[in-house]
This record gives sequence, structure tokens and C-alpha cells, in this order.
Amino acid sequence: MGVWLNDPSPEGLCASYGLALRAARAMGSAFEIVAIGSTPCSERAAVSAGLIILNRTPIYWWSRKMILPPIPLEFQIADNDAVFLSSGGPSGKA
Repeated sequence: MGVWLNDPSPEGLCASYGLALRAARAMGSAFEIVAIGSTPCSERAAVSAGLIILNRTPIYWWSRKMILPPIPLEFQIADNDAVFLSSGGPSGKA
């Protein structure tokens, strides 16, 4: 499951992490929730929502011209190769 916010403000990120945490707690079979973010803002929001930071893995950026991206680097995790076959719309799976 993924969450994409139109305005990833600290408040919006904290609310989305909080909703995910409450949903996981409501499930009898959920024992952990994993959230992955790539900006300091997303990390602070996760902690504010009650999540615990267990690991930090750096993402390295390489450019021949040594130019950094003009905006914070956001990424999406792909569970399998189906992401390459996607039309960009919702998959219909919940």
C-alpha cells in the first residue's frame, strides 16, 4: 500500500503515518508497519506519529556534471516487476 500526498507538509505526512499506524493496530494479524521516507521532513513526521526509526540507508546521487536534483529526492518501492507493466493507474488491489 502506498500514500501519495498532493502537499507533503509535515502535518499531512504525520497524519498519513498516524492513519497507517492506527490501521495496523486495528488488525489482529499485523505485527509491524514499515514506512520508508527519503526526506528529513518525512522522518520527523514518522517519529511524531509514533513510529520508531530503526535504520537509515543513504541514497547516493551520481551525476557526470555533479548536479544535484533541484527538489528533494522521493522514490517509490517496487515489490516486483509488475511496476514496469503498469499503465500508471490504480491496480485495483487493496
